[in-house]
Amino acid sequence: KGLNQLVLNNNKLNGTIPSSISHLDALQSLHLSSNSLDGPAGNFLCISSLTSLTLEDNSFSCISSCAASIAGNGNYDSTTPVTAQCPIPPTATPTAKPTATPTAK
Repeated sequence: KGLNQLVLNNNKLNGTIPSSISHLDALQSLHLSSNSLDGPAGNFLCISSLTSLTLEDNSFSCISSCAASIAGNGNYDSTTPVTAQCPIPPTATPTAKPTATPTAK
């Protein structure tokens, strides 16, 4: 037994989805649409019991491919990148070269 449905649509939630949600191993339905959630919707959403997932109208940085598969078309924003690896690994950014500072004599 355990929580099998969690409906949090239109609740003005912000921030990221906690990865601890993956501990809800009886969860079958998760609805998080129309909030202000951001960050990754990663593999932690790939709960084996989950059959219904809605994520649209948020600002996720990426959605894992298995979460997108559970959600199905139209239940997440099509502009959000769907990747096998979410969060997307950061790209290396060049570091600025130090400049010499003249010293007074």
